[in-house]
Amino acid sequence: MANSKKSQSNDRPNAPPDLPAEAEIVLRKWVKKGDKLVLGLSGGIDSVVALDVLELLREPLGFSYSALYIDHRISADSSKWADFCAGLCHVRGIDFRSVSITIDTAGAGTEAAARKARYGVFAGQDADFIITAHHLDDQAETLLLQLLRGAGLKGASAMPEIRELSSASGERAPRLLRPFLNFARRDFEAYARAKNLAWIDDESNDDTSFDRNYVRHRVFPVVEQRFPGYRATLARASRHFAAASALLDELAECDAAYAISAGALRIDALCKLEQARANNLLRFFLGRAGLILPSAVKLEEIVRQCRGSSDDSHLSIELGHWQLRRFAGSLHLEPAFKLMPCIVKWNGEARLELPAGRGVLVMKKAIGAGIAARRLEQQAVTVRTRYGGERLKPDCKRPRRTLKNLLQENRVPPWQRARMPLLFCGEILVWAPGLGVDCAYQTDAGEPGIIPEWQASTAAREAE
Repeated sequence: MANSKKSQSNDRPNAPPDLPAEAEIVLRKWVKKGDKLVLGLSGGIDSVVALDVLELLREPLGFSYSALYIDHRISADSSKWADFCAGLCHVRGIDFRSVSITIDTAGAGTEAAARKARYGVFAGQDADFIITAHHLDDQAETLLLQLLRGAGLKGASAMPEIRELSSASGERAPRLLRPFLNFARRDFEAYARAKNLAWIDDESNDDTSFDRNYVRHRVFPVVEQRFPGYRATLARASRHFAAASALLDELAECDAAYAISAGALRIDALCKLEQARANNLLRFFLGRAGLILPSAVKLEEIVRQCRGSSDDSHLSIELGHWQLRRFAGSLHLEPAFKLMPCIVKWNGEARLELPAGRGVLVMKKAIGAGIAARRLEQQAVTVRTRYGGERLKPDCKRPRRTLKNLLQENRVPPWQRARMPLLFCGEILVWAPGLGVDCAYQTDAGEPGIIPEWQASTAAREAE
């Protein structure tokens, strides 16, 4: 059961650790006067201390800040914690907001899924910085858990003082700032008691069925008996890993400068590299697209298949909702699709949403260009995928040809051919993306026309 704690007056009267001074140094490094900060407030001791420190520094540093409670809806007491946080902020005159989230645990544990959902909310805030109360103990716990999961250098790197967040909408996202990484959990406890702060204890923090809690309550107390300085030591090791990871990223960028072109990875350049360096380049290529990185074994298998395949092979490697496809001597990363026939009627809309993740067809009005609007009025207009045998004559000076030959001639990748939208008037193919308008349907000078534009989906999703 969750309970609210408040330090008692008979606690030892130690002076609080100088968290404000340390936090001020970090904040001055990044935060400008007038910046907007949002504190991730859970009601626990760490975030309550962070709230107190920000209140002390708000006026001297000239920033504004608010608090955000994210209700993961894991505990039955989560709504009570939201009320507690709201009360703390009300007393201090701080803007407060509570957001409830749904955790998708498919393919991930509860802790990882909650973190992903939480950071998604952070990325959508209207702020310059998100402030969290991560500290030395969090660093040590994260490092050990990552090592036990077999993480590489990037996974074992320290939580950085500042990091970029990415917004799903593509809009500018705030940066995540951690001003308390040089302090331990016991420093927060001493500060809270010395300042007579109230906080909430989440009973789930004692549940050792969660990996982080097991490490916190069962492993590190034993480690501390022999290695009392383990927190700072492990944080230092994480920084070493981070430095090594940064060097590997620099090496990958050097390799990518000649190996990656137009978003595709040249197979000849990849295969010239020795295995570790090829893995590093491939990891960089996939990571830049935002994919969860495969294991080292999977990376080696991808490189092996590239070395053993010819350019006319139909190499396809599944990576969750994505596929690596070989075409024209390069690896292309594409959303995975189940090939299903598609037919949609067009009723004159400016934007036609296509099913099964095939994107959007934008129909732009024009004069003297595109498809003659009058011709489209003669029969029903539909958008379909290929079924075979289609013919098109985009060049009036050349004979009508099969769509298959035109696509091959224009070096359209096979996976794009299978899902590209084709515009038909009745049973006649009128337009194909990248190929143009059939001669019989092209506009005359000064005639109203329609120019279709296919905006292919970039989301990694499977067809319904």
